[in-house]
Amino acid sequence: MDKKASPSPTTASHRAPEHVAESLPDRTRFEIGARDWAEFKAALDGPPRDLPRLAQLLNKPSVFEQ
Repeated sequence: MDKKASPSPTTASHRAPEHVAESLPDRTRFEIGARDWAEFKAALDGPPRDLPRLAQLLNKPSVFEQ
């Protein structure tokens, strides 16, 4: 098996941000199926999730206030 045939995880991880940076800024339209759209809309219209750890973090004085 030729190890040069497939990129190493390190190489792939270095290329991924470049690939995203090149392809996403030009995209102005993202399409999803009807079922996925309905699930997305239901998530937006539903009640907010209870996130006690986030509430605790936001109610804690910042390092600049201490």
